[in-house]
Amino acid sequence: MSDLSSSSSQLPQNPPPPSTNNHHQEGGGGREREGEREAEVEVEEGGYAIELYFDPSLENQILKAWNVLARRQISTRLISISSRPHITLLSSRSLGDPSRLLPLLRSLPGPLPLSLASVGASSSPSSLFLSPVPTAALLALHAQLCDALRREGVEAGEGYRVDGWMPNVLVADDVPRGRMAEAFTILKDLRLPVSGYAVEVGLVEFSPVREVFSFPLGGSASASVGGDA
Repeated sequence: MSDLSSSSSQLPQNPPPPSTNNHHQEGGGGREREGEREAEVEVEEGGYAIELYFDPSLENQILKAWNVLARRQISTRLISISSRPHITLLSSRSLGDPSRLLPLLRSLPGPLPLSLASVGASSSPSSLFLSPVPTAALLALHAQLCDALRREGVEAGEGYRVDGWMPNVLVADDVPRGRMAEAFTILKDLRLPVSGYAVEVGLVEFSPVREVFSFPLGGSASASVGGDA
C-alpha cells in the first residue's frame, strides 16, 4: 500500500473547507501563515491575494501528500505555517478597502470543476506543485476577476495577469535539491489526475498571511470583513 493511501493520519491535518451551505470567516485573529510562497511566483512582502479553495475530498487528497512529504522530512513548511491548499487567482500590492470586493467576488460562478493533472517544479524557491487542466471555465473565471478589478483601478501582480497566469496548487516548498526526485516519486502515488471542485473563494492579506474573508463560490452566503459581524 502506498504512503499516500496509508499515512494520512501520521500528522495532524488542516480542517476541511466549510460546507458550501455555511459561511466561514477569519477576522483580525485569523490564520497567520508566515512565509507562504507560491510555486511559480514568489509573493512580495505586503499585499493581498484572492484564492480558490477546494471541496473536502480534493483538499484531503492534497493534505495527504503534504503529510507524507512532511513525515519524510522533505518539506514541512506548508503544515508548519497552517497553510490551506489553494489556487491563487490574483495577487496585488494594494486593493484599497477590501469590503468593496465583496460584490465582485460574490458574482464569481461556482462550484468550478477541477482536474489536477500533472506535477511541476520551480527552482526559486525549490518547490513542487500540481497543475490543474486550464479549462475554459477556470480561465474565464480568472479573466472575469482581472477585468473587474482593473475597472476598480487594481492591477494584477506579475505572474497573475490574464496573458501569463499559470494556475497551480503548491504541495512542497523549500525542498532540498537532492530530494526533488524522491518528492516526485511520492507524488506519483496521487495517481493523477485528481478531480474535484473549487467551492470557495477567499481574500488573504500578507505578510504575515491573514485571511480577511472567505465564502462559497456563487455568492449564496454573506461574508464579513475583519471579523465584523
